[in-house]
Amino acid sequence: MTKKLSILTKFNNFINRQNIDDVEKLYFVLSALRGPDDNLKYSTDLKLYTTARIRSFLPKKLTAGCNVLNNPLPDSGISLRDELIEQYRSRNHFIYYYEAAVKAIRKLENYDLSTERKI
Repeated sequence: MTKKLSILTKFNNFINRQNIDDVEKLYFVLSALRGPDDNLKYSTDLKLYTTARIRSFLPKKLTAGCNVLNNPLPDSGISLRDELIEQYRSRNHFIYYYEAAVKAIRKLENYDLSTERKI
């Protein structure tokens, strides 16, 4: 089973299960896919380094027309993303959803987006 098919199967399982923890994790991932809600310059960059990476774990048919970063961020990209997260943290709830989505992907795919490493 391919990685993208695997996560789609897991998302479908989330939807069909009654376990609120799993449904909540799915909600966090989907909320983070929206990205920040404002039009500030750094929020556009933040969306690229966060949301576009989350999308790489989804099937292509769900991400058509969207920015997707399929390759892991280099160390410089991780540093920039982390700086942007700290700048944005106090302005919006997006960071909460992003961090919850990172935890869900870590559990589902054994991949840590925070460090860009397989676990």
